[in-house]
Amino acid sequence: MMIVEKSFPIKTEFSSFQDMTPFAGVLPFLKILADGKILHRLPGERLRSQGWLDGQMVLAVMLLNLLGFDHVSDIDQLEDDRVLCRMVGKVEPHLFGCRRRTLDKRHRGGRKRTFPSPRSIRDWLERCHDEAAGKRRVRGEAWIPPPSVALKRLHRINRSMIHRQVKKKNLTHLTIDIDATIIRSGKRECLSTYRAANNTVPFERGYQPLMGYSPELGMILHVEMRDGNVAASTGNCRFLDEILHMLPETVRSVSVRMDSAGYQHEVIRYCNDPSVRDEAVRRFGTIGFVLGARLCDSSLDSITATDRDEWQPGSGDDGDWHGAEICHVPAMVARMPEGQRVRYVAFRHGIGELGVGTNELGGGIWDGVGPCRLRFLATNHPSPEEQAESVAGDGTVLPVRDMWEVREEANARCGDSEQAHGIVKADFAGGMLPSGRFGANGCWLFLACLSHNLVLSGRELMVAGTRWMRVRMKAFRAAFIYRGGRLVSHANRLVLKVPSTGSGRLEEGWNKLFRLQI
Repeated sequence: MMIVEKSFPIKTEFSSFQDMTPFAGVLPFLKILADGKILHRLPGERLRSQGWLDGQMVLAVMLLNLLGFDHVSDIDQLEDDRVLCRMVGKVEPHLFGCRRRTLDKRHRGGRKRTFPSPRSIRDWLERCHDEAAGKRRVRGEAWIPPPSVALKRLHRINRSMIHRQVKKKNLTHLTIDIDATIIRSGKRECLSTYRAANNTVPFERGYQPLMGYSPELGMILHVEMRDGNVAASTGNCRFLDEILHMLPETVRSVSVRMDSAGYQHEVIRYCNDPSVRDEAVRRFGTIGFVLGARLCDSSLDSITATDRDEWQPGSGDDGDWHGAEICHVPAMVARMPEGQRVRYVAFRHGIGELGVGTNELGGGIWDGVGPCRLRFLATNHPSPEEQAESVAGDGTVLPVRDMWEVREEANARCGDSEQAHGIVKADFAGGMLPSGRFGANGCWLFLACLSHNLVLSGRELMVAGTRWMRVRMKAFRAAFIYRGGRLVSHANRLVLKVPSTGSGRLEEGWNKLFRLQI
């Protein structure tokens, strides 16, 4: 029997296409940055007359995040794309508010690259590291180094994007979700996390930054880099105050959601009493909050003392849960002035005979009720029975929420903010820190969050109201960013020719964005 060998039907040839790029989808985001003047004349640039602008460094790192790269050295792959370099070079005057000649004159030996080199980016990131602040660390104690002056200047970019998004959506109320997240790292400068201390993840080292997120905007409002050994409860009130100072004057009210790390007398008083705040942020009045309360011995006694008849079953998906208003007055609440209410609600869920953990109760507490998983929440929102008293001492009217609405608020925090943390760490470069220096990593993480906010702005302009608002960056890049394009020169103008798609999804999204003056 004769065997006929067949060669593969497609052959490969390599050739140089100087007018082609696989990253044509970058162009809409360059337009957003240019129209919004987001990178125009950053504060630190006027201090140096030579070298790369801060805006050029920020753009380079944001493009790395946008295109899915996570190492500083990957900037050379962008530099090798001549069409991408031509596009960026053409729009640089619009991006940075400088003439091209002025940008070129900043380099003594002449400008040879469109993007900074990896070494230049690393040096620039390390300018955000304050060595003196780091030396104040004491072994065995948690310490949060204050952000360097260079990093504080960059926060103006995020503040500008937040103001534009609030104005575009015409928002007067924002919800602020504050939570910490762990970024694992093998760098020897990293400290052990709390999960290593309690042996949940043995020998884990890394960082535990604190992030503030707004579900109405879909944006990360603020981020603070922290060592892995810093408790999530450290400095929450100061962090909230910094967020409030960033918000535009058009935002008149806010609400706050945190887990049990935010259950502190300082935070509760800050939300309940406008007089303890600066004049600039007293306009928010009494701030409604939903916090995870701690299950300590006194709170467990209050829960078990609640009569069985007061526990009400949930409906629908919450049918297996029972909730009750808890009469719990800890010492810190008892010392509060009259009118600064704190209301406690608890929820239980049967777990069978699988053993009892730290947030669970054994059977026999209530007749016919076996072991239960507990959830304990604190809020200053009035219940329906207190509706007549829902006006706070300063005249603020807080929304009335029954206990199931309070639980829904707490669940929404877990669904929104924690998903945003995962996106920054996995879909952008926030989970791959480039340096052993604390400040450099803080700047890198901040730029990853900034890239997340930029993509969110672009999505809303291109695909608002479609399922593409909800997909992860992997799918969004494949559909809108990783697009082949050919750059041609015509009538003294550059034209980027992108193949049309059968669905028309890409053309419709781009046309929406380019018709707008952002």
